[in-house]
Amino acid sequence: MRRELEQGCAACAVPYPVFWIDASLHNQPEQLLPAMQACVDQADSYERILFATGFCGSALCGLQARAAELIIPRTDDCISLLLGSYARRRALSTDGGIYFLTDGWLKSDRSIIAEYGHACRRYGPDRAKKVFRSMFAHYTRLAVIETGAYDPEPVFAAAAQLAEPLHLQCESIPADDKLLHALLTGPWPEAQFLTLPPGRQISRADLRPLY
Repeated sequence: MRRELEQGCAACAVPYPVFWIDASLHNQPEQLLPAMQACVDQADSYERILFATGFCGSALCGLQARAAELIIPRTDDCISLLLGSYARRRALSTDGGIYFLTDGWLKSDRSIIAEYGHACRRYGPDRAKKVFRSMFAHYTRLAVIETGAYDPEPVFAAAAQLAEPLHLQCESIPADDKLLHALLTGPWPEAQFLTLPPGRQISRADLRPLY
C-alpha cells in the first residue's frame, strides 16, 4: 500500500505522518496485532489515528488507543480498500474466483508468483503446476489492480506468465480511490468506517458489517 497511500496523501494534500507495518506480517497473523498495537502506542499522542488497512480478518481484535480515536475502513483487507469497497470486490467475483495482484504484492518475497517459482525449483515444473492448479481450483482469473501508482505493464506480464500454466485468465481492473481518499479527508460515516473512541478495545462484533 505504500505507493497508493503516498499517492493518496499527495492528491488530498494531507501531510500526515505515516507509521508503516511490515507486509510480511500478513503471513504471520499472530504477530500482526502486537505490531499494530505498537504503532498505535507510538501515535497515541495524536487526536485521531487513521488506518489505511482493512479489518484483516480478526487480527485487529483487542486493539485500542488510550487517548486517540481510531478510524478504520469497513473492508476485509487492503484489496477491497484499493477497489473502493468490499461490495465491489464481491461483485467482481460473481463469475468465479479472482486473485488480485499489485506491484506492491508482486515485490513481496512471499507473493504467489515468488512461491510458484520456488515450487518449480524445488519440485520441478510438472509437480509445481499440479500443486498450484489444485490450490487455484476455485479461481478463474488473475487480476492486476491498476492503481495509477505504478507501471502496470511489468506486473501484468508477470501475472500472465503465472496465469498460463494454471489455466487462469489474466486481466487488469481499475482501482477506485474514493474510499481511501475519504479516509484521508473525512467525514467518516458509520456505514463506511468503524470509529472507536479512546480507551475502547476493538471487539469481534465491531468488525461487521463490511462496506
